[in-house]
Amino acid sequence: MLERLVIIFVYLVLAKVIDLILIRALKSLAHKTTFHLDDYLVAFFHMPLLVTVAMFGVLHALSVEPKLSAVSTFILTGGVKTLILLIWCGAISRSLSRLTHEEALELFGAKSIDRDLFLLFKNVSRILILFLTLVWILLIWKVNLSPIFASAGIAGIAIALAAKDTLANFFGGISVFMGRAYKVGEYIILDSGERGEVVEIGIRSTKIQTRDDVLITIPNSIMANSKIINQSAPQSMFRIRLILLWPMERIWTRWKNCSC
Repeated sequence: MLERLVIIFVYLVLAKVIDLILIRALKSLAHKTTFHLDDYLVAFFHMPLLVTVAMFGVLHALSVEPKLSAVSTFILTGGVKTLILLIWCGAISRSLSRLTHEEALELFGAKSIDRDLFLLFKNVSRILILFLTLVWILLIWKVNLSPIFASAGIAGIAIALAAKDTLANFFGGISVFMGRAYKVGEYIILDSGERGEVVEIGIRSTKIQTRDDVLITIPNSIMANSKIINQSAPQSMFRIRLILLWPMERIWTRWKNCSC
């Protein structure tokens, strides 16, 4: 028991040394650079790295002789690994949630990143991280995934049939984001006759505002399969057709004069 406590204490000291020497040195170097990605990475790895080093000490302590019972070792080892995984996945998800469009431009040094594509990337990434985290936790606890995936396949078919309109709107939204036929602020006309300025592009629907200040919400499944006339492309300006009446007035005047 004493040996295990000593091992854990040594790893805690190692984590503190890493915090005082390595992390501070990396922060100092990152502040001297002109780009901001390195500062972001140092801040991101700081706490998860220190906790991981401490948790490795617990895993090391569990492996020394005399070993605990098989059940105790399995539970404690699985719990520590699960905690490490949750810390890293939580840090990634939290960083994505807090990352704004302006910060992304600053971090990656890009002149322009489409805001809608950025939001789509954030939402899809968070869902993917949650799914992979759950699968990884099940693998840590040695859960047989074959029956789960088989059941999930059957349940997925049932859900797909029950929510086919929602899924159609979701994939239609991805098609709209990737196709980039229109953007927020542009003036569009649909083949069904609706026309107006795009005020919001969501995963499920697109909202346009007419010249009469009427807000129209159109499912993305319809937008993905509609003919769209973008009057703000390729140049960012509205186009309005005006009917000139002076030729007709001249004809009418000539006809009237002739009849007299």
